[in-house]
Amino acid sequence: MDEEWNKSQHTSDEAMGSMLGTAGGFEHDRSLMERAELKRSTRRRHRNSKLGCQECKRRRIKCDETIPECENCRKRRQRGKDIECSYLQMTDSEMARFRFLQEQNKQSVVRRLGENTISQFPNHGYVTASGNTASNDTVSFEVPLIPHEKMKVPASPVTLLFGMESWKVIKFTYMKTIHSALQDWNMSSKAFICVSIHDIISNLMGRIKFLSSSSNPNAVEERALRREISGLKKIAARYKILLISFVRQFICTFLSSKELIGDEFTASRLLMASSCIQFMNYFNSSTYDDSHYIAMVDMCLEIFTNNNPNHIAKTLHFIWSSFPKQLIHLYVPPYSSIILFEILQVLNDFGVHIRATGDEHLIYKYEDLCDFLRYVANLLPHANQNCVIAYPPNVLFHMSKRWTLSSPPEAYCILPSMPGTHKVFYTFYHSIASYLDALLPSASFIMHRPFYTSLGLCPYSLDSVLDGLDKNLGSFALFSIRLLSFMERRRFIIHNFFTVDDPLPDDLEEYRFRSRRVKNLAEVPIKMLNNSRIQWPNYPHCVRLPNGDWPREHGSFFAREKDSARTRLDQIKIAEERNELQLDFSQVSDESSHLYDSIVQNLKSPSPLSDGEDPVSISPSSFEYEDATGHKLNSKGLLADECDPSAMFNGFLPIISLDFPSIELITRFKEDRIALFTASTDHYDP
Repeated sequence: MDEEWNKSQHTSDEAMGSMLGTAGGFEHDRSLMERAELKRSTRRRHRNSKLGCQECKRRRIKCDETIPECENCRKRRQRGKDIECSYLQMTDSEMARFRFLQEQNKQSVVRRLGENTISQFPNHGYVTASGNTASNDTVSFEVPLIPHEKMKVPASPVTLLFGMESWKVIKFTYMKTIHSALQDWNMSSKAFICVSIHDIISNLMGRIKFLSSSSNPNAVEERALRREISGLKKIAARYKILLISFVRQFICTFLSSKELIGDEFTASRLLMASSCIQFMNYFNSSTYDDSHYIAMVDMCLEIFTNNNPNHIAKTLHFIWSSFPKQLIHLYVPPYSSIILFEILQVLNDFGVHIRATGDEHLIYKYEDLCDFLRYVANLLPHANQNCVIAYPPNVLFHMSKRWTLSSPPEAYCILPSMPGTHKVFYTFYHSIASYLDALLPSASFIMHRPFYTSLGLCPYSLDSVLDGLDKNLGSFALFSIRLLSFMERRRFIIHNFFTVDDPLPDDLEEYRFRSRRVKNLAEVPIKMLNNSRIQWPNYPHCVRLPNGDWPREHGSFFAREKDSARTRLDQIKIAEERNELQLDFSQVSDESSHLYDSIVQNLKSPSPLSDGEDPVSISPSSFEYEDATGHKLNSKGLLADECDPSAMFNGFLPIISLDFPSIELITRFKEDRIALFTASTDHYDP
């Protein structure tokens, strides 16, 4: 025992000698030990001490700052101590001040956490849209890429299928805006994650609905999904509060800073966050709320009223110009509903092929799509054709919401590897959405976005759908593709080649709620697409008076051909007289072509593609597809013997890029929109 003690004592002496050192002994390292002892005796500083209650400060302990009584005081009072937390004695003004300081502390903590996170990454500065590197005093940073295989992506982020080249301008703008906004990690997380969580909840609820209708219901999976939805709803509520709070603070900062008005990166952040807030109405609202959209109009009015337009960001110019473009939906005549019943008939015939796949998910989506179209058909007799908006706003909101949330993800990415039946079926979501925009133009005004907005930014390739397709499916594919091709051409002509004379006159209040359809816009509607060919009279055109313009009548509106489009529209008349299927622009000068090319080139630089990706060029498809009946579809989505006006679209600059609405017009647009919403219940018959 003594030997073991001596051995351990010898070992500890060696360790102590090694620690203190042999040259100088204990006195040499006295200061080191004193500093260590001082460090052990020093109490750790509490970050919440400034706002802690008086009792916690007196006892020098950490206060959790819980309102109305902190946790420490509550526990001591429960143990019988005769104390009262100082928070309970605060007045209303002191409480408001306390909450304000508490929120500031929370933001400071978040900022420090962001700095600590950024410092863990090498070269952690990120480059803003203006090319400047952000400093470390912001929360934003760019997440390093995960190692992945090099992949080829299109040189253009948009595959144009139907000959409308000038859509590159708007779609490049959209892609570049997303690319800029995604650089801001903090804002993008709150905005996009918030929408994504709501989207996940919607998909899980759709899965539960599918399980309940399945031939083999799975009760265990359904209970698990409901538990997951319950947890996600709590997370979604917190993220929504964060997002709304962030956008409010951001708008206040944006309006108060002259420097931010012209910053494209900041404007992109605002646009994307605002779009996310508006889109969340689909997920958690049963009625449409237009307050946020009107708030965006007010914000733009404030900016353009008090600032030089030349100093304002181009993204805000785009938003500003888009406001009055919504008005066209109130003046365009709705398209014939006969096509709706033909779509139902075609889908009914297609159902044999759908059910033959045995894919329960595909069958479920097919039946859901047919149910939606029958729902729209049942609403048609209730339309008030004498009113400016044929249906109450909430009816149109419910229709738009149901369509948006029921569109399957496969429709956004139709792949060549999909089975033929699946590919053809998912093309119907594109064609039906485009047709709904023509059938219900006022819905696009109410929702300030068409049915075909999201899907239109994710077009499919004709090659991917038709290459190797079974001939028995060809007739269904041709119907869907031709419908989309025609409706998109019709939409482009109306929105870019025509305008409405004085859409918001001074005496509008006298007949605000009456129908505003223009009197002189004519077209021959297609009655049965499968049994007819698209001819020149099927496209919309203005009826011209031989002696000049149409006379101004009280309560009447007339369309007018835009000066930049008149020569192009004349070519349609010439082609119709000569019985030609194509347009000849060899003798027509294209004044806007150079401007169009320069805008597209500027939008492509810097490229929205990530570094390291290999862009490949896209050339229009040149193949022709022939179905079992001998009908041949060309690369433009039309039959070989159908009239195609798409040649006059190329090089034509969308008017939204040229027009600059006046402040007076935007003010009247806002007043008109508010009046249509607030007084809708008094002017719509159920």
